[in-house]
Amino acid sequence: MKNNEIQELSISDVRSKLAPRTENASPEIFTFSDLHNIESTDRVYRIDFMVFYQCERGEADVIIDGRPVTVKAGDLVVRVDQQLMTGPRVSDDFEGRGVVLSRRLAQESLYGMQKMWLYLYELFQHPVYTLSPAGQQWFARFYRLINERIGWRDHAFYREALTACLRIFFFDICHWLHERVGTRLEVSSRSYHLFEQFLDLVQKNYKHERSVKWYSDRLCLTPKYLSEIVKQASGRTARQWLMAFVLIEIKSLLRNTDYSIKQIAQEMNFSSQSSFGKYFHHATGLTPKEYRNG
Repeated sequence: MKNNEIQELSISDVRSKLAPRTENASPEIFTFSDLHNIESTDRVYRIDFMVFYQCERGEADVIIDGRPVTVKAGDLVVRVDQQLMTGPRVSDDFEGRGVVLSRRLAQESLYGMQKMWLYLYELFQHPVYTLSPAGQQWFARFYRLINERIGWRDHAFYREALTACLRIFFFDICHWLHERVGTRLEVSSRSYHLFEQFLDLVQKNYKHERSVKWYSDRLCLTPKYLSEIVKQASGRTARQWLMAFVLIEIKSLLRNTDYSIKQIAQEMNFSSQSSFGKYFHHATGLTPKEYRNG
């Protein structure tokens, strides 16, 4: 069943369901091990946090950015800020463990980590990874370590130690993604900083601005130079990043709401339904109606 609205889901909303009586939690990070308290629903949610969840047993069905995903034993699910999700529907024997952290803590932990951004596009496209036995043991160790760090509130450098722990985890994520993607680029600190600024602008404005020039003007760069910097920092062009954000939103609106195609065109600031259809067809090879009915 489709819904007219996409509901925002905050980290406090999720904590109240997943870890309501857990002392070992904070407003910005907590761990959990049971998904059965989450009500299965067809409602579409936009998350404003990051989630890492390893399935140890059973199966779960979830829709992430309009794509049906089945999570099985050994899988690691990575959901990033601003993704859309529906579900999950979990089997009776489902077991696992996860970590939820706020957007602010995630950004703070990721700051200056150039290599992580090389794989961010991959996380958008493929949010579920099957870990090797060694990878599963690695996540189990991280889960125990982060649990310990969250609870160590009297540490003189509590936040710094927690952030350092998360940074090591993110570097390990880069390692596992590197084995799959096999991409390595050298990125200057200036290039990385400009890419971060670009990505921040995109996240705030992609519904209304799809021109690389619009973003380059605000960064006081030429469109060509911005594209070169973004390509160097992430392995994808500025236009590809823009299109990725726009298409994720459009596909979710088509699959998860009963908005008319005209309404979606207006929501995404296209000049007409025709121009919206041409944009979508050029990017996907399908008309919006074909995608919705497919």
